[in-house]
Amino acid sequence: MKFKKNDINELIRYGIVGISLNSLMYLAYLILTSLYLSPYYALLFLYPLGVLIGFLGHRRISFKKSSNGLNFFELLKYIFIYILGFLLNSLLLYVFVDKGGYPHQLVQLMSIFVVAAFLFVSLKFFVFTPERNGI
Repeated sequence: MKFKKNDINELIRYGIVGISLNSLMYLAYLILTSLYLSPYYALLFLYPLGVLIGFLGHRRISFKKSSNGLNFFELLKYIFIYILGFLLNSLLLYVFVDKGGYPHQLVQLMSIFVVAAFLFVSLKFFVFTPERNGI
């Protein structure tokens, strides 16, 4: 697969939106867990919030989709991909925190990058496809 200039620009914009959003969400995660909320409950609370904010940011900024109406199928695909991302994030916490004994703060920080890579590829090739590709 050959990268085009637009692909690189999308990746850069995706990174800017993602870093901004994930920095805020990670800070909120640290605050909630410092208040003795379970890492899983913190993730359960923050993940949907991040998904909603991220949809708007990635749709309009990262992938430059027109804002003339909301495509229902696009939204369904977006939610599906983020459910998979949530499951991946939860699996990483389970494997490395519960089974491996690593600090949840470090595991969650590393998980952000693993899940972000999965999401970028999924959003680019499955969710925010060009209009001519149909659903």
